[in-house]
Amino acid sequence: MAKVVNWQQTATSAAVIFLTVLVTSQCYPYWISSAAPGPADLCITTDNQDAQKPSRFHIPDYGLQGPIPWTYIRPSVRDQFTVNGSIRAVENFRGMDATDSGAKPFVWPSARIDLMRRRAEGRSPAVSSYGENTTLTFYEAFDKYPVKGKSVLVIGSQVPWLEGMLLAFNAGSITTVDFNKPIADYPGLRQWDIAELDATDETFDVAVSYSSLEHDGLGRYGDPLNPDGDMHRMAKIRGLLNPGGLFLLGVPVGNDTLVFNAHRVYGPIRMPLLLKGWQMLDVFGVSSLEAAYRENLNAVLIQPVIVLK
Repeated sequence: MAKVVNWQQTATSAAVIFLTVLVTSQCYPYWISSAAPGPADLCITTDNQDAQKPSRFHIPDYGLQGPIPWTYIRPSVRDQFTVNGSIRAVENFRGMDATDSGAKPFVWPSARIDLMRRRAEGRSPAVSSYGENTTLTFYEAFDKYPVKGKSVLVIGSQVPWLEGMLLAFNAGSITTVDFNKPIADYPGLRQWDIAELDATDETFDVAVSYSSLEHDGLGRYGDPLNPDGDMHRMAKIRGLLNPGGLFLLGVPVGNDTLVFNAHRVYGPIRMPLLLKGWQMLDVFGVSSLEAAYRENLNAVLIQPVIVLK
């Protein structure tokens, strides 16, 4: 059974959100504990989403969307999230606001994109919204693995700092895909939602994702719950790349931890599962992944850039 530490009582607002999900869901799957408000019927569902409507990006949907508190999930399902209880779990419940749910879109003013592009052209450390170390790490990565003239897919983006850097490094085309599609009108950039991605057969030379995949399948942003949602997403991304294409990935690395429903931290247990089917070429921002596993025992959000093929 999964070991859970630092549990906190779920706020009343979280219970209201959860009840709303139950009322609007078509079934109450085997995920839900009898301690949860509402019925606790068993409902074994099969994943037929891809069969009904093939998607190049969506992960399998097991019939229930988040956000849902950890304490409402059956122990047997908690074990699926924690690799048979081998990963510690910490509850840190996050509800959705208007931006998370897509009701309030991200707007990227051209002046802001210009500022980030100019800063990156001048090698300023003040580009990434994740801090100077992240900016410097991407300078190293783009120096060694140039994106000049290449088609680049940015996966998950709320602030256009990566787009500004890619413009500065002369990427041939830059496409950003997000469940909450950003709004921008800037030369060389385009923004897609998932339906627009699914409507094309286009593939890319390079994909970049930073601080995004660790959320997949946890339901924080109203997405479907799936214990292996991050791994399913990695498999989907392989199909979006041209032969020989590269994927620059940033996720939290350290002591294996599930911080539900906020994010995952990848260590020696889950990281190999996440990278299955990929060849790791390089890592920037830490001396090695193994060193980060050893040194980041408190699961601080250290996010190196891993280059995959």
